[in-house]
Amino acid sequence: MRAAQPARGDEECVARHGGRSLFDRLRAVVDGLHSRPFPAKRPCGDGMIPYFELRTLPIAGGLSLAVFGTLVALGVFAGVLFAESRARTVGIPARNLHVAIAWVLVPGFALAHVVALLPHVHHAPDWSTSILPQFWNGMSSFGGFLGAFLGLAFHYRRTRASWLVLAEVLVQALVVGWVFGRLGCTLVHDHVGRPSTFWLAIRFPGGPRHDLGFYELLYTMLVLLPAVVVLNRRVRQPGTTICWITQPREPLRSIAHERSSPC
Repeated sequence: MRAAQPARGDEECVARHGGRSLFDRLRAVVDGLHSRPFPAKRPCGDGMIPYFELRTLPIAGGLSLAVFGTLVALGVFAGVLFAESRARTVGIPARNLHVAIAWVLVPGFALAHVVALLPHVHHAPDWSTSILPQFWNGMSSFGGFLGAFLGLAFHYRRTRASWLVLAEVLVQALVVGWVFGRLGCTLVHDHVGRPSTFWLAIRFPGGPRHDLGFYELLYTMLVLLPAVVVLNRRVRQPGTTICWITQPREPLRSIAHERSSPC
């Protein structure tokens, strides 16, 4: 009896794989995958955003303007204009608004400067009391918030007037001004974070790092400003804007600070 002859296709398969079984061929494929080198990790320094810096603006006569201070002043101006417009909409007298703004700005800027200087007292080699009146020489947002709150609380405790509606107007005005302030922080890099390969990291000369001022600028423009627009579309319960605007900021700031991939 004649033995069965392998088909032509079987002969080609045997010639190609050397008579190996299906199991042997699968194992060879797996071994090949394990031996294949993985793509190299992206080296530190390949941050997505190029490094940029702008600290002064030259003007006529060899003089220059400090970018951060100029943007803070523009932020105050824009915030006051927004507050005046919003106060007219909700029926707050202009005099009441301007008095409240004064009680917010003066203690706010004063305490922001003091808190920023506290860590450097008797530690910085060039420390002297002459730095105290130089408000452009360091400001802390935490100190500013605390000073503004204490000033406003003292004012309304003294006058015993209702404050919640006006406080909402001031919080929204803060969001408008905050865009300019955080733009200044972004341009001068006041809040540099940890080394990172995050795709929004800034490619600093020493390697990519988080820039928390830049992150807060994005958060303010993409989240807080649209929230103010949406909240103002209709009349809401007093206090709603304060809750929506103030709650998410610090948790998100902490998350951004912790998000890092050290070099």
